[in-house]
Amino acid sequence: MSGSRLSGRFERLIIEEPASLTNIPIELIHAIARFMPRRDLLNLMCASKQMYAVTISLLYMRPEFTSTYRYAQFVTTITHNQRLAELVRELNLSHFAKLPMVGLAGWREWKYRSESLYSIYPNVDSPESAQDDQSTVKHPVAHPLLLKYSPGVHDVPLGSLLHIVKACPHLRYFIFPSRTN
Repeated sequence: MSGSRLSGRFERLIIEEPASLTNIPIELIHAIARFMPRRDLLNLMCASKQMYAVTISLLYMRPEFTSTYRYAQFVTTITHNQRLAELVRELNLSHFAKLPMVGLAGWREWKYRSESLYSIYPNVDSPESAQDDQSTVKHPVAHPLLLKYSPGVHDVPLGSLLHIVKACPHLRYFIFPSRTN
């Protein structure tokens, strides 16, 4: 009897977990992640399923590209994955003219990646690959047979722009690359 009287007077002691990325509100994580550099978002994406959901939406909302090769990968991804295409809100391609692309693979290498003659060519005279500015992922080098078609030019095929417009229903802001002569 005395045991039941004591338990009636004491409230259950609730021990709270310390705050971590897995138990704080998703809105708070999103608010913090919006101000993180892209490199950190890419790392955060690997932390958990919850972090993946937050970071993937931020990365696809305003994608940035370090080369026309990465741009071509993006176009292929969104045309094959409608869920990711629906995340895209803004796209700015005007910075392609400023990118240092000398010796790096461009969209042509991506387009012809499955062709045996034009697949990514390991060039022994130049570094195996160059580092992207914003990640530790290696960038493929330009193929010697494709260099003559666009040496130093950062062109973007018109068809890829049309694929983006068709695939991304929520796209509201699009800056096209300007042609510089």
